[in-house]
Amino acid sequence: MGGGVGLGVVNTGGGAGFGTGGGAGLGAGSGFGAGVVAAGAGWGVGGGSWASPAGLAHPAIPTTSAPTRAAVTARRALLKATPGLPLPTLKPNQGERTTWSHPAGLRHSFFTLCGDIPVRSRQYPDVEPVHFVDCHSHVLPSGDDGARSVVEALALSHEAAEAGTAILFATPHVWPSLPLSPRREAEIGRALAEVAARAPLELRLGYELTPAPGLLEEDPRRFVLQGTDRVLMEVPFVGSADELWSLGEHVEAAGLMPVIAHPERAEAVQLDPSIAFALAERGWVLQVNATSLLGFHGETEERLGWELLEQGVATLVASDGHGAHRPPRLDAAYALARNRLGASALGLFDGSALGLSTTPALA
Repeated sequence: MGGGVGLGVVNTGGGAGFGTGGGAGLGAGSGFGAGVVAAGAGWGVGGGSWASPAGLAHPAIPTTSAPTRAAVTARRALLKATPGLPLPTLKPNQGERTTWSHPAGLRHSFFTLCGDIPVRSRQYPDVEPVHFVDCHSHVLPSGDDGARSVVEALALSHEAAEAGTAILFATPHVWPSLPLSPRREAEIGRALAEVAARAPLELRLGYELTPAPGLLEEDPRRFVLQGTDRVLMEVPFVGSADELWSLGEHVEAAGLMPVIAHPERAEAVQLDPSIAFALAERGWVLQVNATSLLGFHGETEERLGWELLEQGVATLVASDGHGAHRPPRLDAAYALARNRLGASALGLFDGSALGLSTTPALA
């Protein structure tokens, strides 16, 4: 749907052609213009818009399967064949968003969604490309405070892949007020299957446990991060960490290893950082939030998060992404960590702390 000549606005389900050679527009089931490819090689999009410098609409919500090989070829051909369309020079905007400064003024997501995923983070082009493993996110609709729909889950998965994530764990909350009932577990499984089939990265399942007495009656193998022997659990945001110790010991007794989520955000650890040291001395993995390192949650969380990493107490960074306001991205935190910690930063992001690894990233 949609076609034409020249550069025009891209709308839901259709749009104007891009390039002097004519061609189909970017829209649901349509082609990619510039006279490079025929219709059928494009990327279908849903609603939503961005405010790019050129005022172009943003194909925000993918509603089809992953880009076809023809679409990827089209992107490469367009970059080679169109004079005056250089590779992007990026301008960071508020730490999470960027725009290209090429003549059309398109945001980087335009070509990323039609191209190679995962790739070098275009927001941090001077940092070597890395395939990240993100063990903590709320990108599946599960009844918690994360994604609300499969459409939103797909959008978040694409953003994670765009930022360099190769393996993303969806870890729905298990709260005392929101237990993992058989019905909820089945609904999560259906959402996982639907999103994983269309996501441009490897999506795995796990859960984030909030310590509660009832979990001590559960088999912790039910909650493992898929493909590992690790179980993610959080330090309660307020109050004592005693129930965390009980849950961790329960998990450990089953032959599994606790992964302790965002201790830098917990009141108990902020008041007594020795708790974090004691958890690490037990052999448990401590995971700091990328957003803490960026100062998203406040100065205390930022300072403590960096201290735990610099002292080797925490050995893992994850996004804890919850939605568009807090997307599952690791690229910004990795760029800071690489600058601050040097080459050792890689091990915080590449899955090695979970016993996982990914293949080398594309240059």
